[in-house]
Amino acid sequence: MNILLWNSIDIWIPSYVFNDNSYISWSNFPYFLLIFLTIFTCFSMCFFMIFIFFECRKFHKNATYLLASMYVSWFECFLATLIILPYKYGIIHLAEPDHIFEGFEDLDNYLQLDELNLKSIPVLIASFMEWHYLGIVNSAFSCFLLERTLATVLFK
Repeated sequence: MNILLWNSIDIWIPSYVFNDNSYISWSNFPYFLLIFLTIFTCFSMCFFMIFIFFECRKFHKNATYLLASMYVSWFECFLATLIILPYKYGIIHLAEPDHIFEGFEDLDNYLQLDELNLKSIPVLIASFMEWHYLGIVNSAFSCFLLERTLATVLFK
């Protein structure tokens, strides 16, 4: 989903649909329950993984901090997803409540914002948090591989 801010800034929001309240019904309750149970299961697993990294000390401090920062960044993604969900399912509206925004590259279907207000700022911050998470996961894995390679070469 793309948001066009002030008719000049294109911001990508990690959601395919916006303002779609067709999912909000009692028949979809098991679906939402399954989604939230899955998210909280991953939440607890990441929490315990971080705890295990710091307790086990299988790697030295640099590798431990790199792996732990990669897992801690998942909490950032979790929080951003929770912020975006009400906008995605039409609980909080940034446009007319009956207008559904779908897709990523359709210029006619951009959500246009002319001003920043208290309803639009959280979704923009959540979008930047998801981008930050993606950047950390990609770079942390590369940094971990580089660190392990240099540690192997230098300690031979």
